[in-house]
Amino acid sequence: MLVGLLLLLTACSPTEEETPVTPLDAWGPWTVGTHEDIFTSTAGLATPVQVWYPTLHKGSLTHLYDALVAGEALEGAEPACDERRPVLVFSHGNGGVRYQSFFFTEHLASHGFVVVASDHVGNTFLDFGTAEVEDLVFRRPVDVADTFDWLIAGSGLEDCVEADAGYALSGHSFGGYTTLATAGGRIHIEETATWCAEYDDWLCDAVARFAQENPDLSVVDLSDDRVWAAVPMAPAGHEALVGGLAEIGVPTVVLGGEMDTLTSMAEQVQPIYNGLGVSPRHLGVLERADHFTFSNACDILSTYQGCGGESVMANELAHPLINGVTTAFLFDQLGDATAGEDLPPQDSEWTWTGE
Repeated sequence: MLVGLLLLLTACSPTEEETPVTPLDAWGPWTVGTHEDIFTSTAGLATPVQVWYPTLHKGSLTHLYDALVAGEALEGAEPACDERRPVLVFSHGNGGVRYQSFFFTEHLASHGFVVVASDHVGNTFLDFGTAEVEDLVFRRPVDVADTFDWLIAGSGLEDCVEADAGYALSGHSFGGYTTLATAGGRIHIEETATWCAEYDDWLCDAVARFAQENPDLSVVDLSDDRVWAAVPMAPAGHEALVGGLAEIGVPTVVLGGEMDTLTSMAEQVQPIYNGLGVSPRHLGVLERADHFTFSNACDILSTYQGCGGESVMANELAHPLINGVTTAFLFDQLGDATAGEDLPPQDSEWTWTGE
């Protein structure tokens, strides 16, 4: 089914004239439209959601995300649903927001993807702290599945996507944990407790409280078997998933920043990669990248902790590098052998490990 989606994607172009091949780190051949909506999650929460998609529209009304920041996507443009398109769901970081990485979500839509992201209610910069961390650890993966369900039955883009084809998944920071848990990384209560007794970390208390309230549960499975690829960026949550990372069964690329002090290479990103048992698996470390390099967070809210470091690579340089490797990986998983030629990336800014 995924190969069929790729064939449809590459056989059709946004105009009747032949479209030249576009480098995967550059904006693709499609104009991008976007719109926002609200759906009710399985937890009963009113959940803001954003969707990006290819469009034939050539207008100039650029969407302004929550009246804060504008990207390149056009407001409410009609989607080009003449064919079925692959889907990526995106999960934002702790205190982030659904559009926090629009450099990435818009880019994928320009290459023919439908991309969808919802707010994790109670965990955005607009409502931060109104949800308990324990609730978020166990609700966030369900939010992801709910978001895909909304896309395939309620978004108005049902003719653009194939429900049975599933979706790729990516997320930043806490969204990286969400990506890994939804992709199959189970929480083994005793193994997390053993790890936390020696090292401790951010999510240890949340898992311990859950264990006290649910003494009959030894393993928590929050996975969605519709996921076909995972791209966690600067991921958190190794302590929660320490016993279950090897159970992830989908191809995975883990991306991290050399200068990240919030989810560091040594304490989070490298251990997460080491724990994976799946093949293929890849680890990309971007030099001079920090935690927020994998987002537009500092464009949206410059007061985020860690914004403004003089030695950090500028987003104008970093974002095409991130877009290039992720787009190549996703197209490779869809069956495009030529995309796989871009992996490992030849850019000197990457340190790349792959199996």
